[in-house]
Amino acid sequence: MGDVDNPKYEYLKNLQERVHKIQGEMEKKLNKPAAAMDSGKVWTSKTATAWKGRLDENVRAYNTALGALDDELSAVLASTPRKCSQEEADKWYRELNAYNRTMRFQ
Repeated sequence: MGDVDNPKYEYLKNLQERVHKIQGEMEKKLNKPAAAMDSGKVWTSKTATAWKGRLDENVRAYNTALGALDDELSAVLASTPRKCSQEEADKWYRELNAYNRTMRFQ
């Protein structure tokens, strides 16, 4: 189809790698307090049990949302060609640069 690397594909691949990295970091951060509370060596009370229940619910919701994002990125990547024409690459570079410039200030 094309003869140059597709900037859209590269952008999506980098985005997916960042999502995986953040997912791993957040998993560690969320599992640490949950494991501490499960051990019974920290904060034990009815309030602590209720708080732990809410933490578990939030972790499940977070993991579900990130899993859906990862699935969507994988689907888009699978349908995005790795190579494209130089003209199409130039178009994507312009669009991605415009997007990055506007997102920097939000």
